[in-house]
Parts: sequence; C-alpha cells; structure tokens
Amino acid sequence: MSLLYIYILLVTACVDSAESLVNVSAPVGSTVLLPCKLTEVFNHTSLIQWQINNKGLVFERSSAGTSSGSGYEGRVDIPLDELHKGNCSLVLKNVRITDDHLYKTFTVEHVDSTNPTEAKEIARVSLSVDDETRSSLEDSDSHQTGGNNWIICGGCVLDMAEFLCVFNLHLLFGVISLNLLQIISADLLSVDPGQNITLLCNITNYSEISWYHMNSTGLRQFTSAIQGKLDKHFYVDHNENKSHFALTQSSSSVSLVIIGVRETDLGFYYCGGRNEELHTEFGKPIGLNFTGSSDNERDSSSEDSDSHQTGGTGNIWITNLIVICVISLNLLQIISADLLSVDPGQNITLLCNITNYSEISWYHMNSTDVRKLILAKQRKLDKHFYVDHNENKSHFALTQSSSSVSLVIIGVRETDLGFYYCGGRNEELHTEFGKPIGLNFTGQ
Repeated sequence: MSLLYIYILLVTACVDSAESLVNVSAPVGSTVLLPCKLTEVFNHTSLIQWQINNKGLVFERSSAGTSSGSGYEGRVDIPLDELHKGNCSLVLKNVRITDDHLYKTFTVEHVDSTNPTEAKEIARVSLSVDDETRSSLEDSDSHQTGGNNWIICGGCVLDMAEFLCVFNLHLLFGVISLNLLQIISADLLSVDPGQNITLLCNITNYSEISWYHMNSTGLRQFTSAIQGKLDKHFYVDHNENKSHFALTQSSSSVSLVIIGVRETDLGFYYCGGRNEELHTEFGKPIGLNFTGSSDNERDSSSEDSDSHQTGGTGNIWITNLIVICVISLNLLQIISADLLSVDPGQNITLLCNITNYSEISWYHMNSTDVRKLILAKQRKLDKHFYVDHNENKSHFALTQSSSSVSLVIIGVRETDLGFYYCGGRNEELHTEFGKPIGLNFTGQ
C-alpha cells in the first residue's frame, strides 16, 4: 500500500460523519481503532455503548464504570478523557477472526434501571478481519521496545511497534490534528520544478534574521543575515548554498529567494528573528509544494518566472493532492520523531542528541507556532552551561549531560504537548537541530 493511499484513507476515515457506514480492515493480532464522534456532550448521566448487530455487547462506559462483552474482556476500551472531548472511538486490541462484524455505537441519557430512556445510534463501523494482510511503515530509529503491535485507522495499517501502547488513542488524534492545524495556519505556495520563488518574512525589527526548513528528515537552519548597526542594511552571515539560496531586504526584514526549486526544497519554511542575546521569534509557517500538472496552473505560473506570496492560501492550493502531500510530510515527521508520553502534572526530561556546541537552545512547535523556550551558553573556562534565557523559570529548567543540555518540563500541561527540538550553534555559525521529540499525555 502506498504512503499516499494510506494518508488518504487516514484523513477520510477519521473525519467521516458519524451517520455514515465506515469500513475498516485489520489483520489478526493487530490493534484497530473503530471511529466514532459524539453528537452530544458526555456527562455524568450519559452511557456510551458499542454493540454487534444491535444485540451483543462489546463495551460500554458511564460515569459509574465500564463493562465488556463476552470474549472482549481486556481487549476493548474508550478512554474517558477522549469521551469528554467528544471522541467515542473504540480501541480493539488483539483482533481475532471472530471480530469480523458490523459494530454500532449508542448513547443513552438518564440511565435508570427502572426507567431507561431510548438508545440513540450515532455510528456504524464494519470491521473486516484479514489473517494474511500485513502492510507496514517501519521506523528504523524507534527507541520503543515491546511486542508486534499494529495501528489501523479506517483501513490503513501502520506497523510502528508499540506506537499505540505508548501513545494510545489520544496521540493518534492529538498529533495528527496538531499537524493538520499547522497546515491550515500556514501560507501555502506552489511552484513549478526549476522555477524561482520568493518567500516573505512577516516579522520585523530584528537585527538577526534566519531562515529554517522543515521536511520529513528534520528541521535545519540554512541561511541567516545580520543587520549593520550604522546603515541598518542586512548582510549575509551564513548561506549553506549560495548558488541555490539568496536573501533580499524588504522594509525591515529579509526575504528568501530559492533559485531553481527542486524536490528537496519542498516542505515548511520559517523565518526567525532575534536581537543580540534575546530569544528567537518565529514568523508564520510557509508551505511549499509543486503545482499540479493541469494546463491552467502551468499557464498561470508561466506569466512570472518569480512566484511571490500573495497573502494566504490561493485557489491553486485548494486541491486534495496538495493537501495530502503536505499531510504526508507531517506524518513522516511524526514517524521519525522520538515519541514520549507523560501524565498531566508530571515532570519529564527531554534529552538533546547533539553535542559540542557552545550555545544550546530548546524549541517547541505546536499547532499555533514555533518558539524558543530556553537558551544556555557554555563558559569558556569550566565548560559548564549557564541559562541565558528562560521563558518561564518555574516551568522549564536545564540540566547538563555530558557536552549537551537536557530540558526539564516541570508539571506538564496540555499547552506543552507537541514537538521539541534542541538546536546548537557555535558563536556566528548556523544552528544544527537534533532529532524531534513528540510529547503527549498517556492514556487514563
């Protein structure tokens, strides 16, 4: 099964209407997600129930507790925290050939043994069990250990060991929705292969402007400019490829010119600004992809050899192909990350996998923005790091490990979830980023 096919299935199945029949297939021994969305708020008088063909109980949950049907004990669950968010999806583990059924979800309000109200159907899912199909996406860099688990969502199978055990249902919906929101908030631009394009930076009044590129392999800084103190003009301080990237000054900021766009240039771009010792502020993300092959798109793009930003998402980007391609990029970014889980209010330490830099910073990316949280600099004499900037001293701390710096999050809260990067640099050199770390809450 191709990656594109998997992503199409993932998006369409997971957001399908609750009233429609959703078809899901899963191999024997896998863990499958049967999607469901509540139409009303789940409260202390509510009961949610999954059944087989309107008669056999699979699983039910209320404020009083849970109950599993015969043969489903220990294999099914609806996380309570997800129910309160309107997500009534059923997690079915260790799929058996006998699980091949039509499943229905019902809600009942004001449950009383003497006066029950009528059940309301809200979802139908047809599960097809296959004991031979094995489609997988391997994460060769995964640090998790355990058994041979699979993730299935709306007909797609992701062979990522322990992914569901570590992150469960909350991660699957939370991280994907995070990246979908990141896509929605970005300015999306299209370009023909080999064409030049200019990306505008929407932050101003910084003496140092850098440009960053994020794709499925990671995040990197590839060019930067510093403003002269006298004439206030910017000059290039670092450029990883002078024949491929150029900078132009516009007002009090710096735009990026990509010369002869190629496939490796596709992805998300961020400009970041900082003043001397202050932390970095990032601008709005810009998504870059190739245009479609239609004649209309090619005719419109041939009018100007240099494409420019026109203030948001143009009509050319309202196509399923572009959206799916960008989604696939972000799902690959998820797969390549080290994934960690934590309980709300718990402390957690994130290790930085880059060393031998005199300046280490930690960055946080979520659905709203990218920001620098904390910065440490190394003393020249004793080689110990000291904190130069901390956005929130009561919430973030640094610990030195070997020749790098780890981030400690004190009392993790919902706003801390997302992706973390550590970045290192030596004096005037560009920033190198470590492997991303995905953080989410554990299941209840």
